[in-house]
Amino acid sequence: MDIKLTFEIVVVISSWGGLVNHLQSFGISLKKEYWSRLFVQMLISNFVGFIIAALCIENNLSILATVIMCGLSGNTAEATLNTIRKKYLPQHRKQEESYEKDKRH
Repeated sequence: MDIKLTFEIVVVISSWGGLVNHLQSFGISLKKEYWSRLFVQMLISNFVGFIIAALCIENNLSILATVIMCGLSGNTAEATLNTIRKKYLPQHRKQEESYEKDKRH
């Protein structure tokens, strides 16, 4: 069976990872702010999932490995995004080091 990596697959897998993270962190609630937080979590998870999918494709990873990475990155969206920033955006690293130095003084 030949499976193609599509926009829909990345969205579903990244969102699923974000949903799992949200449920682990907050459980289930009917409060309005719960649903707002869930929506934001899903948006962030999708954004990070797309970045990871692009990096996987660029590095010629298999579709299965790419899908797994999208799900994991959706679940750990904030940490993944921070890691990507530090690795690929040197100016962000300098700003962060400057912030840490100022915080100590």
